[in-house]
Amino acid sequence: MVLGIILHGALAYTQVPWIVQDSQKWVGFDHTFEFIHTFRMPVFFLLSGFFTAMLWRRRGTLGLVWHRSKRILLPLLVSAATIIPATMWSIQYANRVQSSSVEVEQAEETEELDIWRAAAEGSQTQLRARIDEGADINATDPNFRTTPLGYAVLYGQTEIVEELLSAGAEPSTQYGDGGTALHTAMFLGRTEITSILLDAGADLGVKNIRGETPTNSLTVNEQITMMITGFLQLEDTFETIQSGRDEISTLLDERGKPVVAPTPSERLRNLVNLLIAIPVFYHLWFLWHLCWFVVAFVVLAVIAKPLSKMRRLAFLTAFPWCLLYLVPLTMWTQSFMDLRMGPDTAIGLIPAPHVLGHYAVFYFFGSVLYCTLGSSLRVGWWGFPTLILAVVLYPVALSLDESSTTKQAFLNLFALVQSAMVWLTIYGLIGFFEIAANAEKRWIRFLSDSSYWLYLAHLPLIVVVQVWVLNWDAPSWMKFTVVTSSVFIVLIVSYRYLVRYTPIGTMLNGKRLPPTNEQLEPKE
Repeated sequence: MVLGIILHGALAYTQVPWIVQDSQKWVGFDHTFEFIHTFRMPVFFLLSGFFTAMLWRRRGTLGLVWHRSKRILLPLLVSAATIIPATMWSIQYANRVQSSSVEVEQAEETEELDIWRAAAEGSQTQLRARIDEGADINATDPNFRTTPLGYAVLYGQTEIVEELLSAGAEPSTQYGDGGTALHTAMFLGRTEITSILLDAGADLGVKNIRGETPTNSLTVNEQITMMITGFLQLEDTFETIQSGRDEISTLLDERGKPVVAPTPSERLRNLVNLLIAIPVFYHLWFLWHLCWFVVAFVVLAVIAKPLSKMRRLAFLTAFPWCLLYLVPLTMWTQSFMDLRMGPDTAIGLIPAPHVLGHYAVFYFFGSVLYCTLGSSLRVGWWGFPTLILAVVLYPVALSLDESSTTKQAFLNLFALVQSAMVWLTIYGLIGFFEIAANAEKRWIRFLSDSSYWLYLAHLPLIVVVQVWVLNWDAPSWMKFTVVTSSVFIVLIVSYRYLVRYTPIGTMLNGKRLPPTNEQLEPKE
């Protein structure tokens, strides 16, 4: 949970789309984000599954349901009425400040732009130079898996779109998420560019990983549309976008390709996709996932009752042999994710199936770990070498070259390396803490108790402080330090004096009593 503050604090200084886009970037923060993101939530869900099984063994099914309702469901509902609105306000605040104060910096003539940035910024000179140098005009960039044509469409660079198409760009090349330039053009209501792409032979039937065709982009609602344009720092208003979408619908009708009314099954699919995509839980999505997992655990415990006899299967969880099936299993679930380091997140009312399935592997393996090994779980001397190997695998994953093999082989290898890295990190951390935290330590207990509150409340504060330091003439590392340290200090102090011994603290961690004078006295 504490790593979540580090992760979100670093995002403003990376190339990753984020609420606050600071001009000061450092590639080290990109790697910090990617490495933490790869293992953080898998570790969390594995621990959650472990302690769910422990609670079930100690308190029974009803005791488990009552405990999880108090510690997970109730905080989620309270946060939905307090912290999530504060988060939404912070996002709106950040968008207002940035749209009114950010000055667009023109690239110096001597600066060499890659083909994707040249397309995004509308630099025909640099674009032609990259094409003459042999750059692949259909390649997706390593960060967001988007083509040069996609960037030109995204930023409304009509002349660049025509330049790329005349140079041989394929109008229906798919991004990392399966979308195309036509998906982007219709989503943003770019009528002229849509016409140009259709004239170039863009395929209206291409589906992205969510099963959506370009015409489905014409019906995305205002909330999702403005959330996406806000993240991308686009100035388009929803009224302008919707007007363009209406013109595109007329254009398709004139060309004999009218937007066909969706069938009942398509309406249902669109509704489900909408409920998956609409941001409801924001950074608290993991609590909603846990509710689903607890329900599934209870169903298994009540109906199948397999968990009471699982100690006989301890050999299945023995390290390192368990990696022989765990790595291929999560390699398969990882293969459904976007092509980037780490798993996807799902912040909607309905969890995305591929995300829910991926984290279910870690959650239920954690449950099996407790049922088979319990407190006897040990990694031993394997811990440090596995942790080192996990760190080594990170640059290996980044170095994989899609052009050197077939696309499917690349996808399989990328997912394999990531899955191996995650499991090695998990077991490496278990081994590390066997040594580093093998006895009760008061400060670790305090930090552990406070981490729940720190994560629940941190995001709106992170965003606001990132906006406050946005225009500082300071390096990114200094801004990052100010953002994370100030938010951490405010929250840890608020936990000590406003949360820990109050009803809020009881809701999050159970009742805590202030230490007595005897407990505070140093021991001889």
